[in-house]
Amino acid sequence: MGILLRRNPKRIGPMARPISSVACLIPARMESQRYPGKALVMIEDQAMVVRCAQNAINAGLKTWVCTDSWQIEQACQQTSIHVIKTPRCKTGTDRCAWAIKKIHAKHIIILQGDEPLVQSDTLKIFQAKHQTLKPICLLEIVLININ
Repeated sequence: MGILLRRNPKRIGPMARPISSVACLIPARMESQRYPGKALVMIEDQAMVVRCAQNAINAGLKTWVCTDSWQIEQACQQTSIHVIKTPRCKTGTDRCAWAIKKIHAKHIIILQGDEPLVQSDTLKIFQAKHQTLKPICLLEIVLININ
């Protein structure tokens, strides 16, 4: 007679990292074609990308800014925002696709780093509806089912 061990569904492999239901990735870069440095433009004493991340964090989302820029990384770290350093990517979607491998989440919301007007209340509504939605793109917010 052996011992039957119950597997904890929140454990993944040897690292035992919990799976977040919904996470938010924010792609950001300094080389904008029309407005270089746009991600760090100040809006009411806060860099645009930081404001976007704060909106996601205030919505209760585990949030990462995905960037290849040390300037963006530094701005985020000064405000305790998680950063995933990525290689140089052609698009924000490519950047997020690379970063997804670094986190554990069932669903991903991709919030563009130049969308500071997408408020936390909007993200909360979107997050609450995520289980009934299929992958969609709405107002530059993308929900991806990982499973």
